[in-house]
Amino acid sequence: MSTVVAKPILCASNLTFERLEPDAERVAGFCLDYPRPMSATDLQAIEVEGWVVGRKSAAVAIELVHEDVLMRKAPVKASRPDVVAKFPKVTVPVQCGFWTALGTLGLAPQFALRLDVVFEDQHRETLGILRGNHQPAASGYEPQLRPLMITSLGRTGTTWLIRLLSEHPEISTHRLYPYETRISAYWMQALKVLSEPCDRWSSAHPETFQENMSFLGHNPFYYSVPARSAETEADKQVTEWMSNVQAARLTAFCQQRIDELYLQIAESQGERRPVYFVEKYPQAGHLAWMVWSLYANAREVFLFRDFRDMLCSMLAFNAKRGFPSFGRRKVDSDLAFVETLKSNISRIIQDWQMRSDQALLVRYEDLILEPSDVLRTILRYLDLDHEPVIVERMLKAASRGSRDLDGHRTVAEATDSIGRWKRDLPPHLLAACQDMFGDLLSKLGYE
Repeated sequence: MSTVVAKPILCASNLTFERLEPDAERVAGFCLDYPRPMSATDLQAIEVEGWVVGRKSAAVAIELVHEDVLMRKAPVKASRPDVVAKFPKVTVPVQCGFWTALGTLGLAPQFALRLDVVFEDQHRETLGILRGNHQPAASGYEPQLRPLMITSLGRTGTTWLIRLLSEHPEISTHRLYPYETRISAYWMQALKVLSEPCDRWSSAHPETFQENMSFLGHNPFYYSVPARSAETEADKQVTEWMSNVQAARLTAFCQQRIDELYLQIAESQGERRPVYFVEKYPQAGHLAWMVWSLYANAREVFLFRDFRDMLCSMLAFNAKRGFPSFGRRKVDSDLAFVETLKSNISRIIQDWQMRSDQALLVRYEDLILEPSDVLRTILRYLDLDHEPVIVERMLKAASRGSRDLDGHRTVAEATDSIGRWKRDLPPHLLAACQDMFGDLLSKLGYE
């Protein structure tokens, strides 16, 4: 017998659209027909419908962007003969309408979605901002373990911090250097993809999904037609079931997989039953928002480091290993790399500012110079035993020689990594860092 999961009330509410004024030479006109102002939905998805007419180039797609991350792209190809008559002086294609649906999992509780239009010549214009509130469906599953996310950029001390935390008897991670077995992040991403409405343009297609033996994509049969225009009550009920009941059961399934694997890891490592599992969460805002919304006892530590030292460490680590990483291979020069880092740094600072009331900020410099104080602060935040004897035991155990950790360093002593930018950066990169990172450093209290 099928278990009935109660339909959540107002998954998304207070939906409003702030219309902006795009370049009139590019956009002849546009309208967002749906969602309507101050509307709400009891589905775990938001339907977006409207039309847009280009002036110099035809509109080919619309994009929904959340915190600078592209969440959904949909074609502008729906037939809208009603729009043609509105523009007697412009050649308007009949197929100037769009419709798509975006799952609310992974959005901030109070979210803002930027609506962009993409033209045939690849030019983009922002049409407006869709705002609202949302809450996830309750899965009915009570997680056995609590997640601890370490959110940071590369070369900020995450490997050392997780090594330290893993020595607490109630914190577990897979002790496989460099501690990047990101089990919960994997299952949260799986939940996001599997619970999303259909995207037949860029994800799974109902006729061909079985041909790809490596990727699955969104369910191509979820939202065959817009829920509000479904022809029968039965069609609406199927959409509601896929949106709410299916999403809740997928959530429970994914959380169970996380619990079971981490409990197995703890047992295999000879640990007693942990309270927390700890993972690195490199910048991926939607995953962190999912964890916060689905785990009542989630915790998050933002680990920051002087961005100039971080850059030095990235370049030195690349040179040590003999290949570029951290995004360096995507650009032609170290100077261009600094510009890329500025964008990433701005995003993670924005994440911290949005979650500062519930997360904890730790600075790399304090972790290296005053590790006992930092560990006590973190353990208090986690509501775990932070007596001096526990902290000293953690530090002693983590400090035992390790070939992997020794190979992870790019300086002889950890204290040498603080302020290394003063001696390591050439003048042109130092000038670029001062220009690009100055305001960002001051936001975190760095000079």
